[in-house]
Amino acid sequence: MGAGMNVQTRLVAEHHLDAPWRPRDLEQREGRILRQGNFFYEEDPDGFEVEINRYATKQTYDSRMWQTIEYKAGAIEQFRKGEGLSRIIEDVAGEAAHAAEMKAAATGNPLILLQVQLTAELKKLEALYANYKRNRHTLESTAAWLKQADERANHVIALYQQDIQRRDMNTTQEWRMQVEQRTFNVQNKELLIEWISKSMQCAVEGGAQLLTDQPRTVHVGQYRGFDIAVLSVQERIRFRVKSDNTYEPTNLQYRKEDQFSVTGFVQRMDHFLDTFEESIESVRNRCVNEKAELDKVKRELDKPFVQLRELELVRKNASDVMVEMKKMQDDPDYVSTWKPKILESSPSYKNYFSSAIDSPTSEVQKTTAHVISNQQDAEKLAMRFEEIATSKAKEFKLCAALAQRDKSVYTGRIVAATDHYLIQDIGLGRGILHRLDEVVFAENVKVGECMRLSYKGGRAFVIHLPLSCALTR
Repeated sequence: MGAGMNVQTRLVAEHHLDAPWRPRDLEQREGRILRQGNFFYEEDPDGFEVEINRYATKQTYDSRMWQTIEYKAGAIEQFRKGEGLSRIIEDVAGEAAHAAEMKAAATGNPLILLQVQLTAELKKLEALYANYKRNRHTLESTAAWLKQADERANHVIALYQQDIQRRDMNTTQEWRMQVEQRTFNVQNKELLIEWISKSMQCAVEGGAQLLTDQPRTVHVGQYRGFDIAVLSVQERIRFRVKSDNTYEPTNLQYRKEDQFSVTGFVQRMDHFLDTFEESIESVRNRCVNEKAELDKVKRELDKPFVQLRELELVRKNASDVMVEMKKMQDDPDYVSTWKPKILESSPSYKNYFSSAIDSPTSEVQKTTAHVISNQQDAEKLAMRFEEIATSKAKEFKLCAALAQRDKSVYTGRIVAATDHYLIQDIGLGRGILHRLDEVVFAENVKVGECMRLSYKGGRAFVIHLPLSCALTR
């Protein structure tokens, strides 16, 4: 059936007898029934449903066909949805998810179907957790900046107060402007305008045509204790007022075609210098707002990742199902009785970090005395484990990063280990942190050995290599 064909008036079920090569063909097939204009729907809008069936034969080429659909649809759908949580186009959603499940079902192994589902769920949770950690890092930086609100405000207010004192000490009954050794006032303002006009002309000749250019700054004189200079940027002439602070007031900017007068310039200067008291009040108000914002940021930082327990459980299930599949691969007679754990049956929050609490020689017991009592404590402890491993990597002059758990391969020498991480040197000053609970047969890994760690479904499989293969920094 071609695209746009209308046969939906009396359809109640659709049967996919084979898998097409393109995701759009699968979508077009289902578009024949998932559309408006069905007579049965019009008779019962609330109760009417259509049935979609997909068929595959075990241990045939059907698995390969559905796998092809999965790869293609995964990239297409993620690009089309443009989700901000994922940075790599490899998500499985929509038609891709159906294709992946059909591929797994066609193999005849229920564990493969379960592994596909767990991997998809793990990707979503890992993306959410990564986004949570990025937001937390941003909040921590914001909190550190907001904590200095009083210090910043006091510094700025002190500068304004100095400028107020400078302004008041140099205020006279009639305005005066000092230019080099001469003093100008209302009686000889015509001579002053000639001098300012020459300064403005010099500034225009040395002006910046682009924002990246450095404009020439021309000194004009002094007014009420402040140095006055002029510069030109992109056809606009700006006057700069300088003391211990430097200002470029918006009311002291002119276009080339504007009419310039000394009286107007002096009035603009006076107006600007009279705004210092208002500026101090604005700084104080901003300081109050920043303190209020700090309280909000602290409350956000106190919020744990609400799906942390679910994430750890899915990680464990994804790792366990890979181990079971490997056992079945190694022993054709092996029959797996493994079942995934669920939150309702799992004990109160307990994950791979629990071993650090039980171990009397744990690194973390040397640095912290509390135990995991809730998700927030567990998260802090997880971050502490990562900090310990990162600090250890720095001893070997390595810039450390966590291993990417999906289809990543790392080759290099294991230079160190902590209670919860292996530290691998992959060359060029880069280090990779591997969580021990995700490394298959981690007890066989020794510091100093060169090896390749290949991730699949959140599990790292180890291949030992000769020492001559080790990468050098």
